[in-house]
Amino acid sequence: LLQQRNRYVLREPTTNLSLLEAHILTELDAFPGINQSELLKILKISQTSLSLACADLENRKLLVRERLKTDKRIVKYSLTKQGKR
Repeated sequence: LLQQRNRYVLREPTTNLSLLEAHILTELDAFPGINQSELLKILKISQTSLSLACADLENRKLLVRERLKTDKRIVKYSLTKQGKR
């Protein structure tokens, strides 16, 4: 329920980020190159919620998602320069 509420929380006017999006960016700043599994454990949200939020952040050029070449099942996240700001 919490992750569903976070998707619809009013966006902070200066950043236009929801609470969940801000939390994701904060964790990515603290743990650069973290993989999806580790991020899910920290955030305690569903994989669907994370995927939707990260797709939005990626479209806004705040983060980059990439699959490992050695194991395509593993997705790693990194902040862009804009995302770090």
